[in-house]
Amino acid sequence: MPNREIQVTAGEMQFLSMLWEEGPLTLRQAHEHIGEYGREIAYPTVQTHLNRMVEKQLVRRSDQRPAVYSAAVTRDRVTRGRVQELLSTLTGGQVIPLVAKLVDQHELTDDQIDELQQLLEDAKAKTTASKKKRSKR
Repeated sequence: MPNREIQVTAGEMQFLSMLWEEGPLTLRQAHEHIGEYGREIAYPTVQTHLNRMVEKQLVRRSDQRPAVYSAAVTRDRVTRGRVQELLSTLTGGQVIPLVAKLVDQHELTDDQIDELQQLLEDAKAKTTASKKKRSKR
């Protein structure tokens, strides 16, 4: 699968979260664990979801018996897609209103504030470097 943003449903996210945390699982093991990552799902439904996700190349299925399922995409790639979807839906693609709302609604620790400040400094340095690179062309 090309290195692009991945759009997944809430149900697919439940399965991917489980596979990222638990590692490769058989169908039986997936059925036993899925409730820890969202709602309980019937065994045949777990099988259907996993097989559809194999078709979509979100999950791999081994050839061994019983088959073992594992995530075929990284958390980072899925997160990028989910964040883009969230930005588009909530703020028309604007970052600042979303960050402002998150900061307003959550009490941040001093360490978290320091981390946010570092992220902003890194973003500024990246933008400055990019501008310098463009001006040399």
